[in-house]
Amino acid sequence: MDEKQARALVMFLTAGMKVVSSRLVLFLGLLMTFGLFVWAMIQPDANRIVTAAVFMLGVFWPVIRMDAKQSEARQQMTQGE
Repeated sequence: MDEKQARALVMFLTAGMKVVSSRLVLFLGLLMTFGLFVWAMIQPDANRIVTAAVFMLGVFWPVIRMDAKQSEARQQMTQGE
């Protein structure tokens, strides 16, 4: 394996780890939001529903922005090859 192939392998593994960590954060946010909405629906109250909605926005807004940035980086990597 020469240096060019080693660099390609490292880039591939780095991109893979970013995708896995992004998906893991998204999955954990989804589970936490689901749990909070279950809690809110056991005894529906405006405060519980608003709390769950604010939590959902607080969790998913940064995750969606992070995922968009990473998809742009992935597109640039594929175009650079």
